Amino acid sequence: MKLYDAKVSFAGGELSPLLYGRVDMAQYQTGAKTLQNFIVLPQGGVINRPGTTSPGGGYSGKVRLVPFVFSEEDSCVLAFGDGFVDRYAGSAYQGRITGSPYGTAHLPKLRWLQSGDVLYLFHPDVPVHYLSRTSGGWTFTQADFKNGPFEETNTDENKKMWVYSYSATGGAGVYWNFDLRSVMVPGLLVRLETEVKANSMELTLHSGSGGTFGDWETVDNVFGAFTIKTNGSWNGTVEVERLRSGEDPTTGWESFKTWRSLSGAEENFSVSGDVDEYADQYRFRLQGGSSTVSITISFEGGAINRIFKMRNVTRNDASGGSGNADNVDGVWGHVPETDAWALGAFNSTWGYPSMGIFHQERLVLANTKHSPQTLWMSQPASWHNFGSSIPAKDDDAITVTLASKEINEIRGLASRGDLLIFTAGGEWTAKAGSKSDVFTPSSIVITPSGYRGSADMPPLDVGDVTLFAQRQGTAVRSIGYSLDVDGYASQDVSVLAEHLFRNNPIKAMAYQQTPWSVVWCVLADGTVAALTLQKEHQVNAWTRQVFSGGAVEDVCAIPGAEQALQAEIEALLARLQGIGCDALGFGCQAVRDYPTLPAWLQSDWPQRYRQASIRVDVQAQARQQPIF
Repeated sequence: MKLYDAKVSFAGGELSPLLYGRVDMAQYQTGAKTLQNFIVLPQGGVINRPGTTSPGGGYSGKVRLVPFVFSEEDSCVLAFGDGFVDRYAGSAYQGRITGSPYGTAHLPKLRWLQSGDVLYLFHPDVPVHYLSRTSGGWTFTQADFKNGPFEETNTDENKKMWVYSYSATGGAGVYWNFDLRSVMVPGLLVRLETEVKANSMELTLHSGSGGTFGDWETVDNVFGAFTIKTNGSWNGTVEVERLRSGEDPTTGWESFKTWRSLSGAEENFSVSGDVDEYADQYRFRLQGGSSTVSITISFEGGAINRIFKMRNVTRNDASGGSGNADNVDGVWGHVPETDAWALGAFNSTWGYPSMGIFHQERLVLANTKHSPQTLWMSQPASWHNFGSSIPAKDDDAITVTLASKEINEIRGLASRGDLLIFTAGGEWTAKAGSKSDVFTPSSIVITPSGYRGSADMPPLDVGDVTLFAQRQGTAVRSIGYSLDVDGYASQDVSVLAEHLFRNNPIKAMAYQQTPWSVVWCVLADGTVAALTLQKEHQVNAWTRQVFSGGAVEDVCAIPGAEQALQAEIEALLARLQGIGCDALGFGCQAVRDYPTLPAWLQSDWPQRYRQASIRVDVQAQARQQPIF
């Protein structure tokens, strides 16, 4: 009489050979030796993985698949190629978008972030662009970030910058006395900060010969509340002109005051005002009457903080340089020599942000080649504004750098109440100073949550946890809030199937929420590992997927239409060897590439799937091992 083992569940998935002797484990009773081209259902049964259908398009080169999800009913897949983007929706090719700034070489490090009809795109070697969908079509636009962001303010007191001259055609004249040859390029943002000290000075004006005006006496850097007055007994005419901040500086020097005193009169004059944009310049001269007159000018001083965007560079060598710039705030004026300057964080030399995410109404950017551990956060609800104030305000932009022993680049970001930061060396949590507060320049706290390290790919939000590939790409970890540690902790969800990733790291991941809650992981050898993950029901089952017709290069999932009481997902698979993009047709009746079933299951395995228990006749010589 034959003996049968009743296999009531496959919720353990395919198990590593290292577990073949672990009969004490609960997963041993629900696991299998091999599960190829099957998907484990959350209820414990298995279904044969559907095949693929070609959606057309005709492109056979490398692509990067990017989901574009406006809503559950409006979504498509964007296949980024060499300078173009192909659109796929409803298992069909929808057309091509041209003008992409991203070529084949950019695709491996391409990241994205969507807000409605706008898709932000990030790459360390390309300025941030966004792809927007309008009634007129699809358009690429370079993002124009205002008022920053900037690298840290200079601390070398010998390195000075200043703004002095102005040309109606050339813009403001920016000068520096040190070597900026490696980074000073057109388009670079420059921020100058200086503190104009309070001052009071007395000038002596001399009249010219023959009753003419004498030479001008000029006072630079007048800032804050000021007072100008004449002193003593004098006669003649005093002219006062001003070169001031303003929206139209092309008028140059303008008449400010004219004072006349009769011969022998004990008569003096004064005027007060306030300069609150830039440092103004005033000049004075005397005509006729007395040979001299005394003028006193006093001002309170204050802080000047101005931003310029370089138009061009006219001189740049080891000793310094100069160039012309536009005023970001549209107001021109003189900025005294200062060592408190900062250069824009994003440029062709230092690189551009590698990724971004929305968190607490801020656009968070991270990781340039120059500053791999730095995050730049925009002002709340003003995603392109990275401005700051003196003194700082709560809604100012924020710049923060991880304080760690090693310089490990930021490789991923996730927003889960707190901001999760994944680097090559560990996991970090950024939160406000207290539970009820939001991020401000003075209340952001970043602490480590683990030291596993992340592979260079985006993390994946799955339900109430976030999945990320560990540093070498040979393990998948799940991180979420833990009451045990009152913080974020991670666990390895691939340890029971580690053989699938042995010398075979993960290249890409995508999450298919319905109908089965499956995480698809593209592996280096062109196969795919599929994880059915239902944390609340203790389902953590891996299977291996082998697709005929070429290795899989990328995977992407978007919401599909409701058909036959089953939510359909369009999971696109980018193939190598000229196959192009294939659609994984869940819910389709006519599909190709169905898996080959074992002979002992072919007789009664349904075309779709069944959730009932499966009885398997195990051969005697295989009894020491899991099923299959």
